[in-house]
Amino acid sequence: MYDVEHCVFRPLRMTVEELEAGITRAWEATYSLGDIARRLWPFNRRPWLGFPLNLGYKTYADRYRRFTRAVMVDNSDIPGAGS
Repeated sequence: MYDVEHCVFRPLRMTVEELEAGITRAWEATYSLGDIARRLWPFNRRPWLGFPLNLGYKTYADRYRRFTRAVMVDNSDIPGAGS
């Protein structure tokens, strides 16, 4: 599960679940509309590029909790993956 979303080691001072919950919170905070606006303000650095890219990541961050370990390892939609 080397997908930058799931823990691949056992942290010393927290549980795997705590680390993964922190990753989720980081995605949600980083790509909130308020953070996007603060990051891009005053919109003088290629807003035509930065704003759509950030909104794309926000879309992913809003759906982040759906990508559980079970979903990520399910290859049933890939032809020939089960053979």
